[in-house]
Amino acid sequence: GIFFRMELCSPPITVVRLEHLLMAHALLCFLSPLSQVVINPKLRKTSKRTARFYEGCLSVDGYRAVVERHLDVEVSGFDRNGHPMKVEASGWQARILQHECDHLEGTLYVDKMVPRTFRTVDNLNLPLATGCPPLGA
Repeated sequence: GIFFRMELCSPPITVVRLEHLLMAHALLCFLSPLSQVVINPKLRKTSKRTARFYEGCLSVDGYRAVVERHLDVEVSGFDRNGHPMKVEASGWQARILQHECDHLEGTLYVDKMVPRTFRTVDNLNLPLATGCPPLGA
């Protein structure tokens, strides 16, 4: 994919990998001027702290699985005007940035899920299978 958008933060952040100038211009014209854009993002973990929580995605709609993610990250790249920029994030924003940057690499949350935690959204309240690590940090 060439771009993914995280709507759960304010302002929304769009991560974009651009390889063709014409496509870049068309995409940036389409995005809201209020949306923060990170072009060609490079993700760096800024601490060793991790947490396990359920994740979902429209790519695997109706399902969730536990994924362990770093709690603190930094994403560097370029803004919509081609200037270098950096976003520091922690907690849920860090989780979402990792999730969206994974998409740019062709990785889905199910590729990183804790085994035996994949379930339908209707079964989220069921206990985790014996031997699964607990949720949280």
